[in-house]
Amino acid sequence: MDFILAVDSSADTHQHWPNGSSLINTQKRAQSLLSQYQPGDVGVVPFPHVPEDFQTWVTQELNYKPVFFGCNSSNYTNITSHNGASSFASFVGPLILYLPNAPWSYYTNTSTFQLDYISAEISGFFENGELQVSQSQKSNHTNTNTTCSATTEWKKCVGCAIMQRSKERANIPLGETCKGCFDRYCWGGGYPENRLLNGTMVREDGTYDPVLEGGGGGSFQSQHEFIQRERRRAGVGKNHH
Repeated sequence: MDFILAVDSSADTHQHWPNGSSLINTQKRAQSLLSQYQPGDVGVVPFPHVPEDFQTWVTQELNYKPVFFGCNSSNYTNITSHNGASSFASFVGPLILYLPNAPWSYYTNTSTFQLDYISAEISGFFENGELQVSQSQKSNHTNTNTTCSATTEWKKCVGCAIMQRSKERANIPLGETCKGCFDRYCWGGGYPENRLLNGTMVREDGTYDPVLEGGGGGSFQSQHEFIQRERRRAGVGKNHH
């Protein structure tokens, strides 16, 4: 396995945003399986290093923007089985592109228990997903060229991530384009210097409170109030608390 696209829509925080728990727990599970490995075992795949505490995910915005884990083979620890018989020195796991649910143009952190949605919510969810996956912004008359450029660059970076293991096996140099992508998106124990931290994600009381990234304007509160008015007008969720 060379590549994993990990889309995380977990509701880990009190406001129903992911905080890296899914990858932290997967890493722990992978480490447990690897430590018990015996020759001939199947279904055992090395997992790249990821931050092991939630605070790091939030303060470095790893749960807000796309990030690559395991960009290079050196991101994996050589693990030996408990009887010392087998080494994973030549067994490298996949590169993981982590794409967390985040408010790109719409706040998509609704409760798991909300089962009915009005058209405005559905449209907001679809638009947010499209913009986030393409790493673009809402189109307007002033940022069209910038948006196209950013989307094209992101597509190239995804391609670099998908092909990285194959290139390593074939000893093919990284190349300037992919090097730029990895400098921007790869996690290696810290965060790249050009990874722009918003600075407003965490309140003084420690509450994680993300803001819209890709355009759209408005706060979570204003969107919530608008949606509640529309839901009442449509007669939806009258019995919900």
